[in-house]
Amino acid sequence: MESCLPADRLNLVFGGISILMAHTLITNIRHIRHYNESGSRKMTRNILALQQNLTNIALPEEGGLDRALKFYELYNLGADGILKHIADNGAMFTLENYRQLLELIYSNSDGHNGGRVGGTSGRASSLLEARLYEQYEAHVRRLRELLSQASSGGARPKSVMPKQTPAVQPPAVPQQQQQQQQADPTAPPKPMVFRPPQ
Repeated sequence: MESCLPADRLNLVFGGISILMAHTLITNIRHIRHYNESGSRKMTRNILALQQNLTNIALPEEGGLDRALKFYELYNLGADGILKHIADNGAMFTLENYRQLLELIYSNSDGHNGGRVGGTSGRASSLLEARLYEQYEAHVRRLRELLSQASSGGARPKSVMPKQTPAVQPPAVPQQQQQQQQADPTAPPKPMVFRPPQ
């Protein structure tokens, strides 16, 4: 890529791409219908493959896909393990992200029939579903408690703080345009043409 674009232009074009990809992978978990340990292994492999492919074009210090990898690895801990992880390490994701992950765990609790609990029919099935729903609600309540404690109790551990990318400064208004606006404030401004620095 460097033969086509200088390094600073590459950063302009591809800077933040791994963070965007991680955000997309995390927030779109709600679209996953069936997920189990095998799917978790595949997702982990896919994220690692994306990470490997981005090493040539993205900034290595971004680490956005590491965040997505950690998120999908939380599935393997189960509902109780996720809550313990939050209590030990602080919140790394939003309440909605964690809630969707818990939903995914509980919707596939038996791991075989796509979210139908048990495999029995009738009253036994509805009792099992009610019990699982109660457990899910208890986990969500505990999750809310942990996240509210984390937000009121101070900052998250440094190891889980997302890395900040430098903000892009807006282009300066040319002096001629400023003078025109001061001379006639009712006149519409002339369109600005952004020219990157040479």
